[in-house]
Amino acid sequence: MGVANAVGAAQSEVVLSVSGFRAVQLDDLEHLHAINEIRLASLNQEGTAGWQWISERQLLQEVTHEKGYPLLHRPDAEIQKTGGSIIAIEVELSLKKPFELAENLMELLRGQEYLRLKAEHDTQTAQSMSWQSRASISRSGTLPH
Repeated sequence: MGVANAVGAAQSEVVLSVSGFRAVQLDDLEHLHAINEIRLASLNQEGTAGWQWISERQLLQEVTHEKGYPLLHRPDAEIQKTGGSIIAIEVELSLKKPFELAENLMELLRGQEYLRLKAEHDTQTAQSMSWQSRASISRSGTLPH
């Protein structure tokens, strides 16, 4: 049951959960729909037998968050392939600003190391250092010490 406000832009649904009622924006539902479309399309192809879909909710179960420390950006889902490699799924319904997209991707690729660099330096320096580190890995094939 959609409800439009006076501006007509914000619509929401009321969802009953174990903890009670909460409002869900239609954008959230569209995002979940897109994620599920990708799930169905990616796991119903030839050669994907044994691949496992890990939802964002499942990924969050493994996360411990310490107060005062930033939480890493996490993908909307992961596909764990039978050979052990992982495909991160990031669904965007709108065009992101280049800086915001770079920031999300850097956190996905570099993880805690990137957050450490951001804490020690400004964001631009941390991104630059991360890209330089990634380039040295690509050239040498080994992780820097």
